[in-house]
Amino acid sequence: MSQQNPYEQLGVAEDATFEEIQAAKQRVIAQLGGDRQLQDNIEAAYDAILMERLKLRQQGKIKVPEGIRFPEKSPPAAPKFTSLSVPNSPSWLGDTFERPSQSQLLTTSGVYTVLGGATLVPSIAYSMLPTILAFGAGFSLYYINQKQTSF
Repeated sequence: MSQQNPYEQLGVAEDATFEEIQAAKQRVIAQLGGDRQLQDNIEAAYDAILMERLKLRQQGKIKVPEGIRFPEKSPPAAPKFTSLSVPNSPSWLGDTFERPSQSQLLTTSGVYTVLGGATLVPSIAYSMLPTILAFGAGFSLYYINQKQTSF
């Protein structure tokens, strides 16, 4: 390895930031092209700078930002928003809508699943598509009629 100072090899000042040192290393390696020996020398200089910086940090000679120095301290928590309470709906609205029974839900889900699945079968989809749509519309009318008569 050369007797040259690692900072001089990278072309940075001794008070350069970590980002400047990284950028200088990348720039010098890009300028060297494919010379593996010189690239290894630059990598060794970069490592030497990082090790020196680490020792200085451990000795307390370099000021380390608080966010890096104490990462376990979490930033202050964001204020929690309280949810707005929704007033109870009027009684006439609850009477307007009826909750379907489980059997009604299963029946309608089953019929529409079968009709939807039939459209995925290529041999059926093109020739029977109008028929499938008619069955779907007919079942919708039947279901609405059943709901109206039970009301």
